[in-house]
Amino acid sequence: ISFYKKDIKLTIGVDCEFTDYPKYIDFSGEYLSNGIQYVTFQKTADRKFSFGVCWIQPCTEENDTQTWFGADPSLM
Repeated sequence: ISFYKKDIKLTIGVDCEFTDYPKYIDFSGEYLSNGIQYVTFQKTADRKFSFGVCWIQPCTEENDTQTWFGADPSLM
């Protein structure tokens, strides 16, 4: 999820797919108006939740995608 304010872009990335199918995954999440929220299920075994935070200033049309890669925990 990304947030923009003037020429600043902040991106928060998580190490999971946000879905409503607890049968196939260990945990999920929800997008909020001011961030994200991990959602655990009764059978969630793992209590370690990875996320990445990346920001850029000034954010331009040419560099807008850079925070997406920077906040991806699977690339760290």
